[in-house]
Amino acid sequence: AELSDTEGMVALKELIARTLLEEVESDRFRFVHDKVREAAYGELGQARRRELHGRAASSIERRRSATALPPLYPVLAHHWAAAENLPRAIDYLDKAGERTLDAAAYAEASGFFLRAIELDRGRRGAAGESIDPGRVARWQRRLGEAHYGLGDLTRCHEHSSLALARFGHALPRSRAGWTATLVAQIGQQLGHLAMPGRAVEASPARRALAEEAALAAA
Repeated sequence: AELSDTEGMVALKELIARTLLEEVESDRFRFVHDKVREAAYGELGQARRRELHGRAASSIERRRSATALPPLYPVLAHHWAAAENLPRAIDYLDKAGERTLDAAAYAEASGFFLRAIELDRGRRGAAGESIDPGRVARWQRRLGEAHYGLGDLTRCHEHSSLALARFGHALPRSRAGWTATLVAQIGQQLGHLAMPGRAVEASPARRALAEEAALAAA
């Protein structure tokens, strides 16, 4: 049953008095012991868990300013994922990955992008939707960058190659393939030089994909 505001405050005070909860800020509380938290969480049914996680995420979004949200992107991703609102969870994982990558926290960034790919695959599979190759390629490209920062060149190559393949520029797997690719590129450049008027201005979306592919190749 839902408690009124007054009943809720009385219950909070009693839990604090029994040293089960402690106040960390004026409007935030936490369990003193992890075992107590785990026991309380275990008593909740699946539907109730989804509801509470969704309410927690909505409350954070509502009560925090836009400038205060970035450090909470991982928390929001966790709550929305537990609430089974996967599009919101994926968006926050994407933002958390970008933020930590910019801060050179490469291991954290890698975890966020991998989790985004995992949730996106599961969501689209359940809905019968096809995967958005551009978005997944962007995550793979950033995974390559994160592993480069970690000094793991093998996984950097792996993820960057996957990104290029999804961008439509799969790397050749043999010497003959590399030769054919080189000849095709030379022919294309000669064609542009011979008939410059035939060049077609790329759309902003195509230019953005080309820039991502160039970064993956680098």
